[in-house]
Amino acid sequence: MKTTWLITIGNFEFVCSMSFTRGGFRHDCNMVNKYTREYLCHGTKKYQNRTWEEYQFQSVIQECISQASKMIDEKELKRLNWLFERDEKTVVKKMGGLIIT
Repeated sequence: MKTTWLITIGNFEFVCSMSFTRGGFRHDCNMVNKYTREYLCHGTKKYQNRTWEEYQFQSVIQECISQASKMIDEKELKRLNWLFERDEKTVVKKMGGLIIT
């Protein structure tokens, strides 16, 4: 069974999913420009038992932001990092995800 969340941070959407694997579970995330719908990158993390994350998908969102840093302008990247760090303790639990504007 796969569960999917849509998390919006600034001008970007992160389509995140969680699925079970043979030895644990994994988180996947696709980063998309909210306005142009341009796909930017994909992140994935596999876990054996549990994570250190303060909230679900924290690691894969950070991975996507890091990969996308080469593709988006510096001003937008600074804003994205600021928004992410400002609200990084917000827990994503509900279907539909989290919106940070």
